[in-house]
Amino acid sequence: MRIRLRRLRRQWRVVTALAVLAAVSSACGKPPDLEKELGTVQSWTATARLADDQRGRGAISRVYARQIRDRAAEALGQERKTLEQAARSDADRARARAATDSLAAAIRGLDQLVGRP
Repeated sequence: MRIRLRRLRRQWRVVTALAVLAAVSSACGKPPDLEKELGTVQSWTATARLADDQRGRGAISRVYARQIRDRAAEALGQERKTLEQAARSDADRARARAATDSLAAAIRGLDQLVGRP
């Protein structure tokens, strides 16, 4: 019985060590892909601009336009952090800044149509 208990304890230690190792290695994953993140920002920019246009025409409700604006603003905050990690050079940082500035401008356009949160 004692041998079996020792064996179980040893197995639990191994399992625990492997779980910790897996958690640490996943936290140290590769940095985000710049092109993918820029694509995400560009997609949100296009969405916000379309919502601005459609709201201006009365094709979508104020509530829906606000929801898009709010999600785009959340995405902007997240993408700024992610792009900061993904940018490796001054040129990358300039591209990231231009993309996020464009999204911020599209969000400001929606703000003018639907009001601030």
